[in-house]
Amino acid sequence: MQRIVTGAGMTDFKFHDLRHEFASRMAPQVPMQVLMKLLGDKSPAMVGRYYNQTIDDVAELAKSLYG
Repeated sequence: MQRIVTGAGMTDFKFHDLRHEFASRMAPQVPMQVLMKLLGDKSPAMVGRYYNQTIDDVAELAKSLYG
């Protein structure tokens, strides 16, 4: 694995970083309960540790709530 990471020019990569990326990409597309099951988490708070909302996610939410 390290050979692939080095070959891709990445530094400071940990396999666990993939969990973070998965949560952040899936969260806008699936309900929280589904994301919790996909990640194997038992609470929304745990999902929140891995999901980083982007400014675009926040803007879309604001549009949907306030037209």
